[in-house]
Amino acid sequence: MSASDQAERGRDEPIDAEWEPADRKRSRRRESSGDNSVGIGTAITLSVVAAFAGAGMGAIASRSAVFGPALDSIGPGKLSVADGAADLGPVDARLRQLESKFAAVETATGGTDGAAITGRIISLQETVNGLQTRIGGADLAAMAAQVQRLQADTDTIRAQSESAAIAARAAFAVAAASEAARASGPFEQAFATLETILPGDPNIVALAPLARAGAPSRQELKEQFASMEDDVVRAARISASGAGFWGRVQAFLAQFVTIQRTGEGDTPVGMVERASGRLASDDIAGAVAELSRLTGPAAQVAGPWVQRARARLEIDARLAAIRAELSRGRSS
Repeated sequence: MSASDQAERGRDEPIDAEWEPADRKRSRRRESSGDNSVGIGTAITLSVVAAFAGAGMGAIASRSAVFGPALDSIGPGKLSVADGAADLGPVDARLRQLESKFAAVETATGGTDGAAITGRIISLQETVNGLQTRIGGADLAAMAAQVQRLQADTDTIRAQSESAAIAARAAFAVAAASEAARASGPFEQAFATLETILPGDPNIVALAPLARAGAPSRQELKEQFASMEDDVVRAARISASGAGFWGRVQAFLAQFVTIQRTGEGDTPVGMVERASGRLASDDIAGAVAELSRLTGPAAQVAGPWVQRARARLEIDARLAAIRAELSRGRSS
């Protein structure tokens, strides 16, 4: 009321107004705005979530880790409008901050959404299906062929290894048999080992009776021939002397007369002389060939030596054939 009005009335006019204590007024304001505080916080949160609800599940999960603490920090007390419209400034700043963080996450993730993830999954599934088709088709056939080749190679290598092992044992057995056969007499034990390693071999079969009987060594054959050659010549001369009286005299004298041999022609003397020369050069086969041409009593005298020499030659030939066969097997 103005001072002039008060002067005209001559008294103070009471003020027509209701009076309330300040505490009650603030309490009533809180009652009217308390529910609004919670409603605004909820509305802000829902609007933020709705704005990014279209993102993929993977992006939402990653963003929740970033913005979870920020959203939790916005409580009902911080969003209260009890102090008037001026208190919404911090809320607006917080919303802008959240929008900036969402934009940063969107940029970092490249805008990944559910459709892109689904497309990548479909692409990967098609790739897997393609690989399965290849494995189930041509690739599987190629792998099967390769496995068969490897199996064949393995069998071949195993067979070659077994053959090499047999050849090594056989070579050792042949060497032992040759050493045993080089001396005079039988060599049955060494032959038995050789027969076990190479059963059914033609040379082994032919060698069996020779291993039981044995044969003189080459040196023994030379010595036996030296003591036999004069008997062969003497038998040949007695046979040529005739059956009369003078023939018998010549035969008797021939037993005590040493004959000088010239070794010429196809006479028994020439054959014996050439056989002796063959033996001097270790040619037993040549000596046997010369003495095999003898006839009559001379052939009968030389016969046992020729048989023993032939046995020696066959033993040596059979063992040489076995060695050659083993050598061809190793080279092939």
